[in-house]
Amino acid sequence: MKHLLFRNIFLFLLLFVAAIDTKAQGSDYLHEGRVWIYDISSMDFLARGCRKRFSYEDYSVMGSKEINGRTYWNVKFYRTKDDGNCGEMPDSCYYLVAHPNPHTHPSYIGIREDNGRWLVDKDEYLGLISDTCWWRYVGDACFVPYEDTGDGELVLYDFNKQVGDVYGYAEGHALVIVDAVDYLETGDGIRRRLLTLSNGYRIVEGIGCINSPGLLLFYLNPRHSLLDFAILKEFDNNNKWLYYQSFEEMAETAVTEYEKKSVQLDCPDDNHPHAIDLGLPSGLRWACCNIGAVSPTEEGNLFAWGETEEKESYEYKNYWFHYQMGDSKYDFSETGLCISGTQYDAAHVIWGGGWHTPTVEESEELIHCCSHELVINRLAKGLKVTGPSGKSIFFSFTFDHAGRLWTGNRYPFDQNFANTLFYTDTPAKYVYIMNPYVGMPIRPVYEDLSGTHVSSKMRVNGGDSSSAIYNIIGIKVADSIDNLSGLPTGIYIQHGKKYLK
Repeated sequence: MKHLLFRNIFLFLLLFVAAIDTKAQGSDYLHEGRVWIYDISSMDFLARGCRKRFSYEDYSVMGSKEINGRTYWNVKFYRTKDDGNCGEMPDSCYYLVAHPNPHTHPSYIGIREDNGRWLVDKDEYLGLISDTCWWRYVGDACFVPYEDTGDGELVLYDFNKQVGDVYGYAEGHALVIVDAVDYLETGDGIRRRLLTLSNGYRIVEGIGCINSPGLLLFYLNPRHSLLDFAILKEFDNNNKWLYYQSFEEMAETAVTEYEKKSVQLDCPDDNHPHAIDLGLPSGLRWACCNIGAVSPTEEGNLFAWGETEEKESYEYKNYWFHYQMGDSKYDFSETGLCISGTQYDAAHVIWGGGWHTPTVEESEELIHCCSHELVINRLAKGLKVTGPSGKSIFFSFTFDHAGRLWTGNRYPFDQNFANTLFYTDTPAKYVYIMNPYVGMPIRPVYEDLSGTHVSSKMRVNGGDSSSAIYNIIGIKVADSIDNLSGLPTGIYIQHGKKYLK
């Protein structure tokens, strides 16, 4: 009996300790002298190499006050400029969030603790982000993402939440869920709960959010501005550091993630290439990378126009089609005006199937139907192209701040040139001409060969009587549509377009 009693007592103690460990300790974390300091910068400047803060925001507990019969700790806060930044912060950013003299005109808010929760008076909180207050540029008043107690208060923080619990709402009113609960020991020896939310924000028990641009008070409803990077660098308790993040280290981590996202595309895995459906009207899909590239940000292999193999050098004298007679430098009698999908198309020959070098028309569809975002960072330099479907591909700059990719078309007004897709950091995008013997990358496109996008008549959409005809595997079968007699019913190619005979 005595053994059984001891065992039951032991099990009770284990359950009691476990119950305490899964909830916030409910200690008096707020008291006179508490200080929070947030370092603030811009992801744009961080990505350009600046690893210093533009400004900082200071919070401190200074006495108490009564609101509607409740006692709150009175928290003073202000934002100020840091003269040690590595670039001039516009005054509009500096004055964006505080009175022109924030030291002499700080703001105050009452916060009280209640069983592992921090509560604020709802009217006082909303007053901070009203149309007449500077803090409306920090916190978004369009929606209140925090739990309403129903008796005049908001739950600013709830350190008791468990994995899977709804924590609040994000921009667009999407639910914010607790993804993980970990623990860390702060400088005072307290083992605190660390909550990671589904929007990436992290909350330390008794300290608050440590990585939102909305800082301590507006972390779920931040107003996005030029200053969009913030970390809680220091948390002071009577001159003892409780929590510290190195600004430089955290900035480096943030920039790395920022750069990864800047070229985050829609490839399902790293086994490139993939045919990305951008939602183009033609139904055409673009490759995620160039021929020979192992990732979307690499240049890949180089080809002269109409050649299907790489070379050590690209010169007129070693070009397959070089030929000098009068004003003509090249003999393109076999290629016609467009090589897309033929035996002279490197994309079709190397990748096979429905892959081919895009035509001028297909390139112009990409230019006019997609949005284009300039990306310049340590991971990549180029254009991120996003289609109507919301999916994206990436074009790296191949020289200076520009790039060229072959199309399948020769320039119709001068056979000594071929057309390219040209893009720059302007970011201007257009079809441009180039000497065909020059080595350049190719970004293939994919077309379904089932016939869904095949025209019903040879003379429709560019078919003419003077250009060569190729079969579906790229072999020339006729000099023109006047020589189709004897060919079986099937799919044929002219000018890079597929037709049904």
